[in-house]
Amino acid sequence: MATQGQSKNRAGRTAKGKVLTALIEELLDINAELLSIGPLLTRDPDISSIRWQMLFRLEAEAKTAAQLGREIGISRQGALWNLQALEAREYIEWIDNPNDLRAQLAAMTPTGRRKLDVTVGHQIHWSNALAEPFNKQELETTLRVMRHMNLHTRTLTIELLTDVQT
Repeated sequence: MATQGQSKNRAGRTAKGKVLTALIEELLDINAELLSIGPLLTRDPDISSIRWQMLFRLEAEAKTAAQLGREIGISRQGALWNLQALEAREYIEWIDNPNDLRAQLAAMTPTGRRKLDVTVGHQIHWSNALAEPFNKQELETTLRVMRHMNLHTRTLTIELLTDVQT
């Protein structure tokens, strides 16, 4: 049950703030669905969405666990744990890092590349089906808004962090 203070805070949202809050709630629901779809698209219960993202990001170049963690939004330890699981499946291997002898690079193996190719094939079919009820302009507008919101969120997060530290 909401207290009167909570009700007053919620009532203070602007009309755009209310719509944005509803949008964020939808995004969180969509994110949960997207995270659960990974093992279905990969046809592999051991390949979560995080691990699939890692393989996708390693396709172009080898990276450290810390780099992958930052890119995906998880801790270095979480990234390392997932990379070790990918290593156990022979999807990645560790190679020397010429820039930092303490942090090896995760590199995709030929087995990992084949797994990613198969997964991307499933993802293409799935994303085409998901896009079907929308026209291209709707999707492009949504993408522009999401990118702008992402940039603005980062700016406001930096401001908030600065305020908290002072």
